[in-house]
This record gives sequence, structure tokens and C-alpha cells, in this order.
Amino acid sequence: MDIEPLRKKWEAFNWNVIECKGHDHMEIIHAYQKAKEFKGKPSVIIAETIMGKGVKSIEGDYKWHGKAPSLEEAKVFINELEDRSI
Repeated sequence: MDIEPLRKKWEAFNWNVIECKGHDHMEIIHAYQKAKEFKGKPSVIIAETIMGKGVKSIEGDYKWHGKAPSLEEAKVFINELEDRSI
């Protein structure tokens, strides 16, 4: 489901819009800091992310959005994520 142009929608309601890369911890922290410091109107943070990021077999696959993996699938996914963090 396409939700774009998301930024323009929030701006139309006079919100302060902050965008960041949702898989970059430092960018997320910086976005929170900017939102906390901003005064005068509400802020919203739009974090660009990829569903299933880091798990090759499900990355970008909308069918996994909101679906819990089986115990076996979870073990495989966790191992893949741990292997990537080395």
C-alpha cells in the first residue's frame, strides 16, 4: 500500500517533519534530539526502513509484515543476523 507523499501529508497538518534512516542508530538518536529541541508545533519522525532487514530470505517481503516466524524459522533468522554482526 503506497502512503507517499508521507512528508507532505504531515507538513500539510503543520507538523515538524524529521526524516532518518531507520536502520542507523545514530541517525535515529539525532532525529529524537532534533524533535526534543524543536518548539512550537508537534514533531514526527519518519524512519526509512526495509522490512526484514538483514534476513536474506524475508528482506523486503511484505508477506512477513506482522507475521510471527515459527520457532525453527526464528532460529534460522537469529543465526543469520548474528552471523552478519561479526
